[in-house]
Amino acid sequence: MRIVIGPSWRPHLLAVTVNDAEPQVIARDGLHSFMRRLSDCFPRSQRPVIELVVAVEGVDGRAALDAFNEAADAATGG
Repeated sequence: MRIVIGPSWRPHLLAVTVNDAEPQVIARDGLHSFMRRLSDCFPRSQRPVIELVVAVEGVDGRAALDAFNEAADAATGG
């Protein structure tokens, strides 16, 4: 799975693309909750491999990926 986080047309928004889907526009401060919700889309027995590409100044992509992994760990017990 490839997640690309890029700038949007407004400074407080981000454009997030998962794989080749249409970009979703989310609030900059909602990135962590978006990543947590994304982890809910997978069966508990599966852990997707994530490649996170961040192209926005001031966005902590590592923290967003950590949010995803924490939520996935909680869901899968591991």
